[in-house]
Amino acid sequence: MLRMTTALLLLSPAIASAQCLTASAVDAGITIEYGSGSTSYMQRTDYGTIIDAYYDSADYEYYGYVTLFETIDGVFMARRDQHKKDSWEAFDDDGFDYDFDTEIARPYTPNTSGSGVITVLDARYGPEDASFGWSVYASEPLEVGDCSYEAVNVFTTEFSVQNGEIYIRAVKYLPELGFGIQTGNTYFGLPTSNGDIVSMNAS
Repeated sequence: MLRMTTALLLLSPAIASAQCLTASAVDAGITIEYGSGSTSYMQRTDYGTIIDAYYDSADYEYYGYVTLFETIDGVFMARRDQHKKDSWEAFDDDGFDYDFDTEIARPYTPNTSGSGVITVLDARYGPEDASFGWSVYASEPLEVGDCSYEAVNVFTTEFSVQNGEIYIRAVKYLPELGFGIQTGNTYFGLPTSNGDIVSMNAS
């Protein structure tokens, strides 16, 4: 069972002594600090998805809120909701369905890409279809402290013809660890400093 109580307390996480992470680390939970000062608490669920409880300390609009991103491998969105850090009442709750099996994107090899249709299941406004695509690019290893992790860059795009809007997510996928870290998201206007991962520690 995901320790979401811990996720909601990520303002003051108990940081373990710094050491390099292994593939099993996300099963127990990890805490990530970004250059922006924002933090994430990530943990794999019992059914294989990854929850990222993200606290944005850099954006005035969302200051004091936690956004829960549920993803497949940290790459494909499955669900997102936002709420104040001391409340379970969500004010933004969206689910995502794809018209393709996301398994085809694995193992996230550089110079691969794909496309399809994503259905955004908005709790307030109902379902809406959008064009969706992903692309994988080579990357330098992710260096965090004394640790080095093999990495690739994955970009996903979501384009709504109806609204004339396009959203892009940037993910640093770590093959050795089996999950990706969201470093950019235009839907929320995440700062470019989120691309600077200051620390990653087992919780």
